[in-house]
Amino acid sequence: MVSKKIVILITGTPGTGKTIIAKLLSERLNAEYLSLNDLAFKYNFIESYDKDRDTWVIKEKELSTFVKEKILKSEKNIVIDSHMGEILDPKIIDYIIILRTRPKVLKERLSERNWKESKVNENVQAEILGIVTYNILQHFPKERIFEIDTSDKSPNEVVEIIEKIIKHEKSFKKYLVGKIDWLDEEAISKFFD
Repeated sequence: MVSKKIVILITGTPGTGKTIIAKLLSERLNAEYLSLNDLAFKYNFIESYDKDRDTWVIKEKELSTFVKEKILKSEKNIVIDSHMGEILDPKIIDYIIILRTRPKVLKERLSERNWKESKVNENVQAEILGIVTYNILQHFPKERIFEIDTSDKSPNEVVEIIEKIIKHEKSFKKYLVGKIDWLDEEAISKFFD
């Protein structure tokens, strides 16, 4: 258990396990769970709908301000679930956990959701290129950013890793950002098999 209030952002490309892992971590830490998507819809931070990309456009600044105020008022640990974590104020986030998944596995997961092929491909390409990681690195200090490959780990295993990161257990440094790269030849060839 952690002694001071902490705020953890769980982020990653859709399909990497953010929601289930964030909810499980929230239970383990007795933390408040916040989904940026849920808050955007509940409090009408929706700007428009992008038909071409099959996605909603969020009023990012308003949502970010709302979440910051909510975090500052809370006395509990907070776990935030979002693929757009870079909109948040870096001063209020203690740990950023980026969930990564091998492109081939991610494609299977997203296809099982019956998404349009174009949306599946857009998200798999984003994962291959590390778009979420790139966006997070532009906004948060590198020493607070960690990456976990969820391709062959259960949600409980991922939560245990996150707990080790928070406690700064011996192995936590192996999850520092920058160790996962799907652009190598082997990963790409597996995706296109």
